[in-house]
Amino acid sequence: MAQTEQIKFSVNQWTHLYSLTQAIQHQADNSGRSLLIEGQLPATPLAANRISLRFIHATQTPSYGQTEDGQIQLGLMQLENERLAGDIHVADDVFNELKKNLIEYADIEGIHIVFSLELLNTGSNLWAISRLDYAMKGDR
Repeated sequence: MAQTEQIKFSVNQWTHLYSLTQAIQHQADNSGRSLLIEGQLPATPLAANRISLRFIHATQTPSYGQTEDGQIQLGLMQLENERLAGDIHVADDVFNELKKNLIEYADIEGIHIVFSLELLNTGSNLWAISRLDYAMKGDR
């Protein structure tokens, strides 16, 4: 049975670059169609203190693999130099909803966007993302 870890982190920073030039080029090369979130991790058994997760806007609905246990594999994360980093390809509506939520809530004082991940160890420094949830939480 693969080792499973559950981690939670608040989004410290997010970046989305999409220019008119990139929009025109999009049909050929998908440039500018990603959303990067970064955060600090609380103490975890993974020996990582930072996380970066890039959502890539797919032009077609992505097909996701499965882990050995039959769970969906949203993407892979790699642990390197105390940073856990990975990519997830997402369909148009999923990408737009995530982007909308980040833009609407990220700059409101007292609101924190919290991500929860369930990771399955698939190799020495590779982790499959088997679950990803996010919520907006207030200070009160």
